[in-house]
Amino acid sequence: MTAPAEEARPAWPAWYGFAALAMSIVIAVVAGGVLYAILKSADHTIKTDSPALNVGATLIQDAVLVGSALWLAAMTGRPRLWQFGLRRTRFWRAVGWAAIALGIYLLFQIIYVAAVNPHEKQTTLQDLGAGSGGVATLFIGVLVVGVAPLTEEFFFRGFFFGSLRTRFSFWPAALIDGVVFGVIHAPTGIQAVPPLIALGFAFCLCYEATGSILPTIALHSLNNMVAFGADKDGSWAVGAVVAGAVIAACIAFPATRRRPGVARA
Repeated sequence: MTAPAEEARPAWPAWYGFAALAMSIVIAVVAGGVLYAILKSADHTIKTDSPALNVGATLIQDAVLVGSALWLAAMTGRPRLWQFGLRRTRFWRAVGWAAIALGIYLLFQIIYVAAVNPHEKQTTLQDLGAGSGGVATLFIGVLVVGVAPLTEEFFFRGFFFGSLRTRFSFWPAALIDGVVFGVIHAPTGIQAVPPLIALGFAFCLCYEATGSILPTIALHSLNNMVAFGADKDGSWAVGAVVAGAVIAACIAFPATRRRPGVARA
């Protein structure tokens, strides 16, 4: 499997992704505790499962994922957008590989559902406070369908997978990335982990083939849109509008300066 030889891979050690993930978890836990203490001092009725606390913790988590990736990347030189896969790619190539990635994921989903028949109830949107009002649902929709796909693709494909590819070939790097991506989402429901592993792997395939995370951001947003719309606390209208905005932004993303180089096989 070879990536488009448009620029050299950034010189990130393979362990950078794991280090950034561990750093993010520690910072997010500490910051979440501080946030809880602040909210508790202002309102004694606040509980650890409060929607306000969950939303704040989610925003902190997204911020520290991006921040830790940028901080470690800066250790080897000034971070550039193209290093994280934030660059334009050929439109129809992106569409084709996005369709292949989606097909792989859907095929796995069909086989998984037939074999396991998962029935675990997802409460993510309820925990965040979606469905409690129009404004809240809109905000959560932007967070789930817009912000999460961008930050997670930036970290897990752009940085985590990118650092693994400096040492490993595509298959082990993609499998490792997929497993980590699935396991990190275990708190949302253990039965969702295997499909998310397949999704993470499929996204790595799309990124490897196109040299850009823009197609995977769009796919990720579409996947979250379906989950958001199908949930009783979500909204198809909100999900569709946010996903449409994300896809439009990916298509209109400006070209960034590219450097010559040969990508590893």
